[in-house]
Amino acid sequence: MKLHFFDDMPAIPGEPHGPLGPTHCGTVTVDYEYQAEQMAIEVGVDHPKVVQITCPELGRSWKRISSTSFEECKS
Repeated sequence: MKLHFFDDMPAIPGEPHGPLGPTHCGTVTVDYEYQAEQMAIEVGVDHPKVVQITCPELGRSWKRISSTSFEECKS
């Protein structure tokens, strides 16, 4: 399963960006659903510029609600 990370800084025109749009800033692969949940917790604390995480295979997504945490939302 792939988790896609998005920040709120679009790429400057002509600047390379992720394949999912100008705010896509990274992708990781996990094997289990609990790993996706744990990744949302860890990214919430360690990477404050990431504002959204999506996991299309699980139909889940998370949005930042504070400087250290995410909340799951409908995808």
